[in-house]
Amino acid sequence: MTLLKELGYLALATRIRTLGDTMLADGLQIYAGLGLNFQPRWFSVFYLLQEHHELPVTEVASRIGLSHPAIIKIIESMEEAGLIESGRNSRDARKRMITLSAKGEALIPELQPVWKALEEELKQLFADLNIDILGVLESMERMIQEKPISKRVQERYRRNFNLNIAFRPYSKELAPAFKSLNEEWLTEYFTIEDEDRRMLDQPDQILEEGGTIVFACLGDETVGTFALMALSDGVFELAKMAVTRRHRNRGIGQLMLKKALEEAQTLGARSLILHTSAKLEAANHIYGKFGFVEDRLTAQPMKYLRPSRRFVLDLVRSS
Repeated sequence: MTLLKELGYLALATRIRTLGDTMLADGLQIYAGLGLNFQPRWFSVFYLLQEHHELPVTEVASRIGLSHPAIIKIIESMEEAGLIESGRNSRDARKRMITLSAKGEALIPELQPVWKALEEELKQLFADLNIDILGVLESMERMIQEKPISKRVQERYRRNFNLNIAFRPYSKELAPAFKSLNEEWLTEYFTIEDEDRRMLDQPDQILEEGGTIVFACLGDETVGTFALMALSDGVFELAKMAVTRRHRNRGIGQLMLKKALEEAQTLGARSLILHTSAKLEAANHIYGKFGFVEDRLTAQPMKYLRPSRRFVLDLVRSS
């Protein structure tokens, strides 16, 4: 068994490409064995032109589903072989038109029986395998178009990764992590202000005033944190939520925000507020997904010098 077979689904794309290359190489053998100067990669363009006689290059690319540069390469090689001719559209000089040459037209009756035999043999091959290969391909293309494999893998990776995240309450041992995690993003985007320093240097005060601090841990590594600060009866502020740079874009932020809402309800919170910045695009996207809306009406001075926006979430209504 070759390595590609041992790897199974991990090598699927490589095996499909290799199979495609093998089929194209077989196609060359078919045409060469019959004494025909034709290449499999020309087929789609040639077939389209025999059906429509003359087409602009852009339309050929669109109908076949290849990029414009890729079609240009195919057309250039077909022109070199004398199978097609090209020129400018008489009504729109910007459009390059292509058509089969006399040599290409003469080749049609020789190619058609080859294509018929090829189609029949491929049908038989997949019938013997009991596979509706065209149906499978259409289904795969549709599903991948609806949600690319890249997105599917990222989502699954995050789900699997997040299974290993454990939440821990504040402790003296974790206090340095609360400070370092927040200093990392604050210095990345802003300047650490007096209000930031007060909270980071005195995290115990958050607990003493009725709030809480929670840490997200991956094994022995502390990768994220957030604080809930009690402001008034039933109103809490979500503050100092941070994910270390090395582990961003893995869904930890959403996981922490979900945990923050659970903790807030445990503390009896009726609403949550937070202060954010337009610079924090990823964080703001998550806040919106969880129902936070910008509060433009509350006339309170912002606690930070950096440009800030105030968001609020009604926990009673959203529960």
